[in-house]
Amino acid sequence: MAQKHILVSLAIFLSLLFESSLAKHNSQTITYIESSCNGTLYPNLCIRCLNKFSHSTINGPQHLAQLALSVSLSRALQTRVYLLNVAKELKAINHNNKRM
Repeated sequence: MAQKHILVSLAIFLSLLFESSLAKHNSQTITYIESSCNGTLYPNLCIRCLNKFSHSTINGPQHLAQLALSVSLSRALQTRVYLLNVAKELKAINHNNKRM
């Protein structure tokens, strides 16, 4: 029983250690993101969207572009789901209004 408790404690400790090491921001990556985003139409939005990748290493402009496209695709898919839900609600409202 004590051995199981030690293993669970060790697992929790290692997961917290691993998580904290991932959470550290790489200052070089942050600088690279900021300097790259300054050349865009919406630098603040660019920095805010790409800042979640500041804990990793970005291997040049092509890698940064792939990350930016990944973020854009994710946002587009989220927007699609939202708009489909709004359209469904609007259709239900219109259907209910026609019944009255």
